[in-house]
Amino acid sequence: MHRPPNGTSLLEMLAAITLLAAVAALAMPGYRRHLQRAQRADASTLLLEVYAAQQNHFLQHGRYVVSIDDVPKTPAEGGLGLALTSEFGEFRLSVAATDSGYLATATRVHADERDACDHFTVDQTGLRRAFDAKGTDHSTECLE
Repeated sequence: MHRPPNGTSLLEMLAAITLLAAVAALAMPGYRRHLQRAQRADASTLLLEVYAAQQNHFLQHGRYVVSIDDVPKTPAEGGLGLALTSEFGEFRLSVAATDSGYLATATRVHADERDACDHFTVDQTGLRRAFDAKGTDHSTECLE
């Protein structure tokens, strides 16, 4: 009497590995897009917090905070009380004075050549824009 073998054969194992590789290959582009959207939301959240804090500061003091050293200070100390990095640490904040107010920029901490959205900006009017590392405007695709 012949007993069936226990376990799996090499052929069955290779078929399972091939199936897993195919599923992973199909899932990666979707995961990559999801990750990009999450990172873009991280930058947008940081800039919306800056915009709201700047508007509040302007109403109380009649001027915007334009020194990066003043951003982390509490509002009582003349600052915005905000961190200089985004919530998930993907973007770093900078603030500069302009003729009509300020320009806040969230710049990606780690360069990612596969994503056209390298840095995001907001000004005193609430205008948000997005640029690649070379400075080309990608607002329509990055701020959707």
